[in-house]
Amino acid sequence: MFEGQTFTYRELETWSNRLAHRLLRVTRARDTCVGVVLRRGVDHLVALLALHKAGLTLVPVSSVSANEPQERMAHIVENARVQLILTHRDLGTPWPQIEHVFLEDELEDQADVPASRPAVAVNPDDLAYVIHTSGSTGRPKGCAIAHRGLANLVAWQLDYSRGTSEQRTLQFNGLSFDLCFQEIFPTWAVGGCLVVMPESARREPSVLLDLLSRERVSRMILPFVVLRQLADAAELTHRTLPDLREVYVGGEALQLTPAIRTLFRRNPEAALINVYGPTEAHIVTAYKVPGAPDDWPAVAPIGTPMTMLGRM
Repeated sequence: MFEGQTFTYRELETWSNRLAHRLLRVTRARDTCVGVVLRRGVDHLVALLALHKAGLTLVPVSSVSANEPQERMAHIVENARVQLILTHRDLGTPWPQIEHVFLEDELEDQADVPASRPAVAVNPDDLAYVIHTSGSTGRPKGCAIAHRGLANLVAWQLDYSRGTSEQRTLQFNGLSFDLCFQEIFPTWAVGGCLVVMPESARREPSVLLDLLSRERVSRMILPFVVLRQLADAAELTHRTLPDLREVYVGGEALQLTPAIRTLFRRNPEAALINVYGPTEAHIVTAYKVPGAPDDWPAVAPIGTPMTMLGRM
């Protein structure tokens, strides 16, 4: 669901299959790094799935709205040895030496493109994505994650939360932040609904509260700073979120502020889970904060290692 429009699994499957076939007409080299420069919406979800179906490697370069510096984007493209750019036509061609694929063109004339899944064997050790660190300690470095690690994360999440097709997950994080995969794939795996957040909700906590309430979101994964802002806004307006069942927090230390305690006191059905993991390894530990909110510690532990569910 995105800005009042709903999309079915059949539509997602057809669009991603056709885009995957289009991409394979341009390159068939295994692990080819494809730079993605797309606006937030359904398009970036279709692109993500298509790249994986085609056996290509996702390299998030820019989410457009984040206004990443040109120097950072150029470094990502060079460092990951990007060979193809998937973007919108009106964003131009900032890297003319690299072939560009424009999403609008690929989704328009599709009469000659198969709607079936491409016959591509994706192996567990093939690269799923390359995400770059913030660069706060120097130049950003690309962290390459194979499908094996991503599959293990999804399997762990399914076992941990026991989600159903009734699950409605907020799709908050951009492709440049690995928490987005924890939102997307476990929700798809149980047939749930992804509620894609518009940029307006990112800028204003009260708008995000309205979205969570209106769309009956039951699961969300947020950076700590966003949870803190959301809790502050909920306390000021005395809002509750009765459909909320799981809140995962990552990105930095989880401080249990008075407003966060109040939020969970008013929504006793919701569990608060602290997740931790460097970009190099995705999520590696989890900790469900136990007991009543008034008894929570000032800072939550990072927890214990997530289960390794065998070699997939």
